[in-house]
Amino acid sequence: MNDYKQLHDELRSFHDLYPEEFSLLYRNNQTCTLNERLMKYQLKFNLLEIINRQVKSSYRIYSYQSYFFITDYKTNSLDQVFSPYDEEVNICAPFYTNELFKNQRVLEIGTGCGLYTTLAAEKGCTVTGVDINPKAVEYAKFNILLNNVQQYAKVMAADIELMLPLVPEYDLVIASLPYMPNPPTLSEKKTYSDGGEYGWKLSLQAISQISKRLNSRARLKMYTMNLGNKHTSYIELNPYFFFNDFPVSVTLTKICANMHTFSDWYTHKFSNNNNQTVIL
Repeated sequence: MNDYKQLHDELRSFHDLYPEEFSLLYRNNQTCTLNERLMKYQLKFNLLEIINRQVKSSYRIYSYQSYFFITDYKTNSLDQVFSPYDEEVNICAPFYTNELFKNQRVLEIGTGCGLYTTLAAEKGCTVTGVDINPKAVEYAKFNILLNNVQQYAKVMAADIELMLPLVPEYDLVIASLPYMPNPPTLSEKKTYSDGGEYGWKLSLQAISQISKRLNSRARLKMYTMNLGNKHTSYIELNPYFFFNDFPVSVTLTKICANMHTFSDWYTHKFSNNNNQTVIL
């Protein structure tokens, strides 16, 4: 465990002292020169490779506040683990964490590299992160240790269907699901991007299934991307059509027109539907 802490401290030192070099290695995948102390633990964990007395990162490392998350560089693999996007995290992190409190039971479906699972665990929540991609689970396990939140967080490989029976045990369910439609000619679906028809079919199915199983005080918080075409915007323009049969109150908040959509799902029961759309 001390090795993970030492690695975290070395990454923090490197990030703070040499931000340009950190960006070269871990954002842009370019070579640079490091001193022996900075190389030691990064080499121990196979984060670097040596090329003609220079080093090059074997992985992308995303930094957020005091946290670090190991991910893939862009590849053509079907099980790629994406690095978070700054714009997305800056909006999502407050959206997901503004109501977290100690001892809350949290389930994150689609944990990816484990960023939001880590943030919830740091708040003292008991968190389970799941992902359909086994490779993402391995990255998330590493990142939980790297950020020293293993006391509160665990991750495992599973799809939504396997987790549905467990949903009532949680106070908060976070869903970070794929929102991109796959091209019709693609023979194999990419686990990180297949959001179904128009990119939001998977999200609608998840909302329908999860919201019906939440306990009386729980909520589902989901982030989706609106690419601005007529199909994705139709959800926001016609929420009653999609959610009239759900036994929950629905609030859709559209942030940054034609780009981001946030959904906050409450399990309060109403005799008539109380859905609303808020456009910011």
